[in-house]
Amino acid sequence: AACLSLTASAQNFNLDFRSNIPYPGYTCSSCWGYTDDDGTEYALVGTSFGVSIVDITDPDNPEVKFNVLHTPSFWREIKTYGHYAYATNEDGGGLLVMDLQYLPDSVPQYSFVYTDPNGFQQNDGHELWIDEKGRLFIVGGAYWGAGATIFDLTADPINPPFLGAYENHYIHSTYVRNDTMWASEIFDGQLEVIDVSNPASPSLMASWHTPGNFTHNSWLTSDGNHLFTADEIPGSYVTAYDVSELDNVTEVDKIQSTPGTSVIAHNVHLLNDTFAVVAYYCDGVVLFDVAHPDNMVKVGSYDTYLSACNGYNGTWGVYPWFPSGNMIASNIEDGLFVLTPHYTQASRIEGTVTDT
Repeated sequence: AACLSLTASAQNFNLDFRSNIPYPGYTCSSCWGYTDDDGTEYALVGTSFGVSIVDITDPDNPEVKFNVLHTPSFWREIKTYGHYAYATNEDGGGLLVMDLQYLPDSVPQYSFVYTDPNGFQQNDGHELWIDEKGRLFIVGGAYWGAGATIFDLTADPINPPFLGAYENHYIHSTYVRNDTMWASEIFDGQLEVIDVSNPASPSLMASWHTPGNFTHNSWLTSDGNHLFTADEIPGSYVTAYDVSELDNVTEVDKIQSTPGTSVIAHNVHLLNDTFAVVAYYCDGVVLFDVAHPDNMVKVGSYDTYLSACNGYNGTWGVYPWFPSGNMIASNIEDGLFVLTPHYTQASRIEGTVTDT
């Protein structure tokens, strides 16, 4: 059996440009979103100076409300919990904590540094995740072997107590749900599945290598049956797996944004289990219809970087979950982009191919 997918060839399609905010003299890293109780939508943009908070409620006229300064760093990743936003960096100074409940008037900020009983500190991190139980996972920091350190935001969202750590491998990015951590271990080229029901004693459940052996991030479907990964190497794939049986994880499909090129996939996210929204460095934002994980189809694209690309220029992150349906993307050199997607599902021809 085989699958045939028919994909549009236009460079930009099904994603409309609305606006752009550059940050001259600074670079951008990841981005996230926050919507307040009044429906005001904010882009949270990681920059080399800290975090820029932008009102994008009017997508054609975004307005920078605050530039929150923190430790200068090229790397910054952001997540939210309630009315708090958290930003990691790899250069120290602690986890940046921002209280967003007073927007648009003010943004109280704090720096969280964990010091263990021996005096060792967790004051940096590459990435973070906050699960449905309010547990904060900081990964890729200099402490705890650059694995994962786990804290309880429900007890204190500004100074959360330490719950445990996983130290076996360097973890570059992670996704956590239902007491299961899906750890992307980029330098080992593998995805590890870890039971964190007892954070003080995490245990390994499964592991496998991804196609590029440079596993950058992953995202899980709502039913937990399929996982999507991205390898951060030239010519990399977004790959889909059947993970319904952890003792028999199966690759079901893989896809490239522009086959035959060296374009690099960076971050893959899922929207309603139907679309993979992927940040590609040189190809910008790419939409794949993944309603059938064994037959993924490219259905949208918007390139945010039109200059000559050396592989690691352009789009770093994307956030597609605003109530308005609008989307933001962070471009390393060119700042924040606000886009409006048109989620058009693919047409597929599936069947048995016979050589006649």
